[in-house]
This record gives sequence, structure tokens and C-alpha cells, in this order.
Amino acid sequence: MIGLLAAMEVELESITAKMEDVKVMFVVDKKFYHGKINGYDAVAVLSGVGKVNAAMATTLLLQNFDVTDVISVGIAGGISAQPMDVVVSDRVVQYDFDLTAFGYPLGKLDERTSPYFECDADLVRICSFIASQKGNAHVGTGASGDAFVTDPEKAVFLRREFGAVFCDMESAAIAQACEKFDVPFVSVRVISDEVGVNKIEDYEAFKKSAAKLSAEVIEEYCKRKQA
Repeated sequence: MIGLLAAMEVELESITAKMEDVKVMFVVDKKFYHGKINGYDAVAVLSGVGKVNAAMATTLLLQNFDVTDVISVGIAGGISAQPMDVVVSDRVVQYDFDLTAFGYPLGKLDERTSPYFECDADLVRICSFIASQKGNAHVGTGASGDAFVTDPEKAVFLRREFGAVFCDMESAAIAQACEKFDVPFVSVRVISDEVGVNKIEDYEAFKKSAAKLSAEVIEEYCKRKQA
């Protein structure tokens, strides 16, 4: 069974529109949609925006469903990618986790050896191949933090510091929870706006079509898993 996490309603709706035989289950305050996508078992949840919401939703997902892989889906801000490009993470990092005062690299949790959470190689390979069939696709680092990034200088910093291709507010927190449960993870996002280039109005214009394209990648992934 695949586990899918979306931060916003527009992202979740694009996923649930692909689902059949849907059953709804509440756990705490999270609403889970359990059904099939192209005949493959799937469960999707609206995590809410931000790292704490994402980590909590992922934990509830993994505790209550027999999930074999987890994908963070939806939209993201482009750093080395443009609107409607598909980005697939090969690693993710929390750019706003800061223990540098103690000599740690930016993003590194004190219990880990690296600031990066590596994504599952098979998931990256399959999803990046599917993404390449949908248009412009990129594989690279996703940088997550509790801010909607609009500052072009921040984009330059994330690219220089982490080699980031895109930024969002959830993926690295989902990856951290998945690591604790030893469940494979990848983030598949579509760029809604290029950080520091596009305006909020552009984000609003692209977000629905970007979320839809992200769901199409998941639909094809499930088709391949079911085959």
C-alpha cells in the first residue's frame, strides 16, 4: 500500500479524484482516504501545512496503515526549476534546523550524521522516469522549512548551501518520520512558482494545474505497481 501526504486541499483533491472504493477514517484530527488508484491500494491524508503537521500526519499514517512506501505529493517552489516542472527528491533537508552554535552543519539533527535524509533509490528511479514522460523533470535536493519562501536571496542561499532544486514546507519532516519507521520515502512535487521570480498571483494561477500533474505521476506509479 502506498501512503500519500498532501499539505493542502487542492493537492489532496487531485489525489482523491484518482481513487476508487474510497473509505474515510479519522485518526485524531486527520482524515484518511483509503481506496485504490489504478487498482493499487492507497491511503491519502491531508497533513496540513508545515513540518509539525507533516510529521504528525506521517506518524499516524504509519501507525495505522500497512504502508510499504510514502510519497509527499503536491506543489513546491522552484529554485533550479520552473513552473510546471516535475521535481523528484533524491534527498531532503530541513534548512531551518539550526544547531550551528554547537558546531553542527546547518540542517543537521544532533542524533544524525548528516543533515540530509536520503530518499529511496527505487522510488526515485521509478518516479523520475514517470516524471520525465510528463514534461520537464528534475531530480535533486528538496529543502523544507516553516516558511513560504519568496525572497530571491533565500533561493540563492538554498541552492548554494544545499544544492536545492526546490523548497517546500513538509517533505523533510515526512522523511524524518519515515526514517524512524524504516519506510521508503520520496517527494514528488510540481513547481507552482519560481522563488523570487514569480509573484503570488502566479502561484495562485499555477497551483491547481501543478497539483493535478503531481497526481498524474502518482496515478502512473500505482499503475506500474499493480502491473
